[in-house]
Amino acid sequence: MRPRVLDSILDGQWHALVMVGLFSIVFNVLMLTAPLFMLAVFANVMTSKNLDTLMLLSLAAAVALLFQTLVDYVRTRLLVRVGIAIDLALAPRVIEAMILRAGHDSSMDRRALGDAAEIRKFVTDIGVMSLIDLPFVPLYLILIWWMHPVLGAVGVGASVALLVLAIVNDLLTRGPSEVAQAATRRRGALTDECLGNADAVRAMGMLPPVIERCRTASLESLEALQRGADRAAISRSLVRTLRMGIQIAVYGVGAWLFLQDQLMVGAIVAAAVLLARALAPLEYAVFAWRSAVGLRQAHRRLSSLLDSRKTVTLAERADDESAQALVELRRATAVVPDANRVLLNNISLSLSPGELLGIIGPVGAGKSALGRLMAGLIVPRTGTVLFKGRRMDAQLMAFEGAAVGYCPQEPQLFAGSVAENIARLSDELNMEAVVRAARQVGLHERIELLPEGYATILASGGYPLSAGLRQQLALARAFYGDPDFIVLDEPAAWVDQFAQNALLQAIDVVRARGAAVALITHQPALLRGADRIAVMRNGGIEMLGPRGQVMQRIGAQTRPAADSATSGDAGALRARAPAGASQAGVASGSFALAAPLSDKEQVE
Repeated sequence: MRPRVLDSILDGQWHALVMVGLFSIVFNVLMLTAPLFMLAVFANVMTSKNLDTLMLLSLAAAVALLFQTLVDYVRTRLLVRVGIAIDLALAPRVIEAMILRAGHDSSMDRRALGDAAEIRKFVTDIGVMSLIDLPFVPLYLILIWWMHPVLGAVGVGASVALLVLAIVNDLLTRGPSEVAQAATRRRGALTDECLGNADAVRAMGMLPPVIERCRTASLESLEALQRGADRAAISRSLVRTLRMGIQIAVYGVGAWLFLQDQLMVGAIVAAAVLLARALAPLEYAVFAWRSAVGLRQAHRRLSSLLDSRKTVTLAERADDESAQALVELRRATAVVPDANRVLLNNISLSLSPGELLGIIGPVGAGKSALGRLMAGLIVPRTGTVLFKGRRMDAQLMAFEGAAVGYCPQEPQLFAGSVAENIARLSDELNMEAVVRAARQVGLHERIELLPEGYATILASGGYPLSAGLRQQLALARAFYGDPDFIVLDEPAAWVDQFAQNALLQAIDVVRARGAAVALITHQPALLRGADRIAVMRNGGIEMLGPRGQVMQRIGAQTRPAADSATSGDAGALRARAPAGASQAGVASGSFALAAPLSDKEQVE
């Protein structure tokens, strides 16, 4: 059985935790200094009135307290370093797992990074010392019982009462706490969404409803927090009252035993000190119970996230791999996670080195989903996606992604320099390759006009670049490093004619060296050099074949719809169409599938 990732990380700190445990044993033994000193003073010094004995006992107590302080300091530092080491080992694995699962697994819990921080915070929190000291509570109770069984019974009863309070506090606050956490996450998501669409909010007068939604989300969170705080206040009040009552009970019972000549005054004071020390971890547990429960839940979520991530190794070759195909899809079907809505249905196609495949179809046909599937960003529910004969998914491509270029519809840029974005955030910038990629897509001259050129720092999302420059920057990143396979999703939606021409030339260059290109577009001009075109509708490929034959078939499907138009409509079409344009080419700037195609056709 493969070891659990999170447990293996925690096990790596086992030696340090053992040292913390050893120091805790010494610390708790030294905590007996005060009660033993009191017993000795009352038993020896008060009766003998010997000053030398008092000085010797005081010196020994001072040395023990100094050593106790040193031990406590060392174990505190050890715990802080354990927490930092766990965070350093855990956070990169969590980020990796989240990125690999993002986009094709909506069930992924977005709290993973917060869970990792929760583990570190719990370990480094000074209050966790009290929980470490919990196993020593019986030792103190046994010593109190040794002084007198009645005092021991008082101590055991107080311990049980505090444990019951911890459970009651958890039951009272669990529901409101979970509601508050969920509401806080929704409020954070809503705030991020509003900030990301700030221009639309301001331009279209959406500010009042947006503010109202944020206020409602905040109110829901605050109301849940208030309910939880009110209930927790009950537990706090009971704990304080119980603590005072226990102190009164110890001294009262001790005084009664003294009057019965069953206990010395020093033993009463020592028992009170020991009981206070014994109850300190239990008192903290009342308020730390929720943290401990939250830690367990965080551990469970992180274990699920990390253990579901497959070990990334060289993907196995398919038994019947095609020697000619660079990318191959075999009866691949993809669905929306948790919804079972089909995104792509029974897709089979292949791309050879140097081939340009155009992908067209109406809005919502599944074109972008197909591009993501070919790039390894979507895991098919059934079927297989092969890249160079190996099964491809996001995990494999995360480590072999240099062989793939991908430009999504919406450019996804990072905070950093222009050069870093083109170079895919590489630690070692290859400026020659960066400039070559920028030149390929016609971006080099425009970058040189920026204040700092390639060193210009961008904010997250590419601000302050225009939409066109952001898209060209994403294109340059897709072409960076001479990838073997490039997926372009509406790559010219925001760029001008000059950039479109540069893009076409760049595609010709990469095809000449043997790279395959999948181009998703609504612009026919971009597909003038396509080898084949795939027409998609409702998540399936309805037509696949050479460009000329597919375009001819699309025109044949479109002409009957145009011929059946009324004369007024036809006149309007002709008025809008450029002179000399055919009816089939009226919508010359984009593909228009006027009539649904028949059953899937392979036009070869």
